[in-house]
Amino acid sequence: MRRFAAAGSEHPLTPHAVGEVCGEISETLGPGPAPDVVIVFCSGDHVASAGASLRAIDALLSPRICLGAASSGTLAGAREVEGRASLSVWAARLGEAVEPVSFDVASVADGVMIGGTSELVDATGHLLLVGDPDGLPTSGLLANLALRAPELVVVGGLAPPVGVPPAPLLFEGTELRTGGAVGLRIADSVPMRALVAQGCRPIGEPMVVTGAEGTMLTELAGRSPLTRIRELAEQLDPDDRELAARGLHLGLVVDEHRVDFGRGDFVVRNVIGAETDTGSLAVGEQLALGSIVQFQVRDPASAEAELARLLKDAGPAAAALVFTCVGRGAALFGEPHHDATAVADISGAGALAGMFCTAELGPIAGMSKVHTYSAAVALFGGAGPGAGRDG
Repeated sequence: MRRFAAAGSEHPLTPHAVGEVCGEISETLGPGPAPDVVIVFCSGDHVASAGASLRAIDALLSPRICLGAASSGTLAGAREVEGRASLSVWAARLGEAVEPVSFDVASVADGVMIGGTSELVDATGHLLLVGDPDGLPTSGLLANLALRAPELVVVGGLAPPVGVPPAPLLFEGTELRTGGAVGLRIADSVPMRALVAQGCRPIGEPMVVTGAEGTMLTELAGRSPLTRIRELAEQLDPDDRELAARGLHLGLVVDEHRVDFGRGDFVVRNVIGAETDTGSLAVGEQLALGSIVQFQVRDPASAEAELARLLKDAGPAAAALVFTCVGRGAALFGEPHHDATAVADISGAGALAGMFCTAELGPIAGMSKVHTYSAAVALFGGAGPGAGRDG
């Protein structure tokens, strides 16, 4: 009995797309119980009909748990669709090893309160999470979960704004929701591993934050950040200087007890802007004095090599869920289908689905973090003859 199935449709008419993917999933799964989990991603014209799609999928596949999100693009099999209508559905028979989880955000006097984490105290296994970045303090949520459930690995992504007016849209059962996050806790008994392949690589040398005010980086290794950038530019070779001119990012060291740092040791943040009068940088995240950072550039060649290396190390899989950044895809690699093809070809995953995200969630240096320009991948089971079976 097959455990996993996935299907995608690029048909512009929603009823036709729903029938196409549900028919393919039913045929792939074959006889047996209904899937325990169905995960739905849609984009383009299908966003306006998302509610009707969820009800139709529920009627056709009868899943115990359904979740997902609308996005600017989806992945299905070895294909990626960006900026137009697509529907991608992933289904799995995992028995009682999975349970739905949701997080709600409420305003309180001194900020916001996240509800739902108390149910995960001492939880282990994996937490598959799809969130609304508007108002959700995702880094704080992951830090809270790390304290309550240190053995729980989080993997997933945050939904981009879509529709009219643009806003993130999540799916929970047959309902549409905004705010918070929806997810799925997957027990240790399910063979699964998560990885994060980054799209940036470090340049220059690590430096210590010696001045910060909120989300402004005011001093780096005793000098203004803009001064450090000018010094860095003088040291770079022409190729790296061109990459830096296209966009400079900042890598925050995850484990500062290490002596040397390289790819996989940072979480990457955008340099949002600079104050030329003070030389400060706006980085969108509060930095602690004494923390270690290093400038980063987006590099398609190293991003490709990183994803391939991690997938080879992870080994074969029967199924995969891929959460890739909206800044990757054709914009980074110059052609479509890069991440989807890499995961399908290298892991052998016969059931692959996913979406484009504004930020990705996954483990790095032993901790679940928020990432940008990355591909967060959840791999299930094994591959080989009969891939997609018990695995």
